[in-house]
Amino acid sequence: MPIQERVKLRELSAEDRICNYNEISLGLSEKELEYEANRCLQCKKPSCIKGCPAGLDIPRFIKLAREKKFNEALSEILEINPFSATCARVCPYGFQCEGSCVLNKTGRPIAIGAIHRFISDYGEYQMKMVTDKDKIKGKVAIIGGGIAGLSAAYELSRYGVEVDIYESRPVIGGLARACIPPYRLAREVLDREIVYILSHGAKIKNNITVGKDITLTEFFNIYDYVILAVGASKCWSLRLPSNEEDDFFAYSAIEFIENYMFRKKIFDRTLKILIIGGGNTAIDVGRISIREDLFPTIVYRRGKEQMPALPKEIEEAEEEGVNFKFFEVPKRAILENGKFKGIEALQARLGAPDSSGRPSFEIIEGSEHFIEGDVLVSAIGQEVDSEVLMGCDIHLERGLLPHDFGGEYEDKILSCGDAVSGPSVVVKAMKNGLEVARDVIGRLDKRNP
Repeated sequence: MPIQERVKLRELSAEDRICNYNEISLGLSEKELEYEANRCLQCKKPSCIKGCPAGLDIPRFIKLAREKKFNEALSEILEINPFSATCARVCPYGFQCEGSCVLNKTGRPIAIGAIHRFISDYGEYQMKMVTDKDKIKGKVAIIGGGIAGLSAAYELSRYGVEVDIYESRPVIGGLARACIPPYRLAREVLDREIVYILSHGAKIKNNITVGKDITLTEFFNIYDYVILAVGASKCWSLRLPSNEEDDFFAYSAIEFIENYMFRKKIFDRTLKILIIGGGNTAIDVGRISIREDLFPTIVYRRGKEQMPALPKEIEEAEEEGVNFKFFEVPKRAILENGKFKGIEALQARLGAPDSSGRPSFEIIEGSEHFIEGDVLVSAIGQEVDSEVLMGCDIHLERGLLPHDFGGEYEDKILSCGDAVSGPSVVVKAMKNGLEVARDVIGRLDKRNP
């Protein structure tokens, strides 16, 4: 029996999307959903489940979608993933469930992400509180209102635990709100899921920066446990020597994106933006710049094939007009009376693989040349902002938090999400938040037999 073609996913064209932040993916129609769901082979040993970090029963929700039982399908997803619609939009399916689909070897994997999105958009979000006999007594503070923190809050509050979420920003959502552009994740979608999560009982305390306004130790007399879910929201600093007396510090990519998402600081239009880095954050800076009438150039020390950014993100950035310069290494900033004018860069080439198997890069001596720019943005990596630890004898390990804390904090503080793993995909932060919450539930249950 011939394998049917995969449904063609509808998207905004590059010319229609570069002047706004509307979602690029248009989702499936009901007819397209029916066609794609019927392509699923309903494998007896589904490899797609193994490819899903959350462990969703993908054949099951596709079967329910086929039967138009969207409420039931979403209800089962929410048992495992409270950020169903968010993950349906931002997960890299090609490297996860769709990449593991048995039909992927034919080049026609089931459009699992699109089916998941349809269910999330048309199904009903139902409350998931446990029965009274299963509820646990306790009070927990969660520091950080991003995906991991909200997921932990969801699981704890489902079990009747009192939860307060402390968020430094005026609005909840963490880096998902501050740094995932709306063309990938519409804010009304994120808002809908946050409202659903909070409906289980967790309370929000906005505009409170732990470490500055209150220290961690002050929580210990109020809460049974503290969960640090602060994310990796601080960009690694890029400091370059310059042709003048002082060194030059690049602008933070996270700060750049957040300023545009919240409209806090906007650069003059038509400025040339030089972006150092090759990950998804660098791509986001470039694509936001295009939408703000800026002229972005991503400067990366290896080639296009070695970029850690998702291939689809790179492709869409190129379609939208983001410029790329590969095999370029910044040497120094070029200033004119203290004002940034560009960088002196060296050309590079691929070298021998490093310990991870990734090709290293080698600088080509004597290849200095000038790259013009008005603003220099660093997107070379992220870490935890150590301010949260002020007043505590806790130290970051390679810029990140440990999962468990020994000594006097051992049974008081836990951590989860990107703050532990480093920047990762949303679904992994969500899953880790649930796991830590279940750890706390188990500890509280032992305290209150």
